[in-house]
Amino acid sequence: MQTQIVIKIDSKLKDTADKVASMEGKSLNDVIEDLLKEYITKRNISTYIDELWNRISRQLRDKGVTEADIDTAIAEVRQEKRQ
Repeated sequence: MQTQIVIKIDSKLKDTADKVASMEGKSLNDVIEDLLKEYITKRNISTYIDELWNRISRQLRDKGVTEADIDTAIAEVRQEKRQ
């Protein structure tokens, strides 16, 4: 479902944005929607955490760390805390 919003911006900014969007084969609506999605993604804490876990996972994978290695490390730490 889509809805409309009304925003007020400087007419020169709108004209320039229209031209740039057109050069990219996009509508101004597409550009504004992309900007809003990017804004939300950058400020949404759950998205930030997901991206952080993805980066950590890639780095661990690149270093050859497996899920079994992580499970073993967790088990060792839990065992040490019990002692």
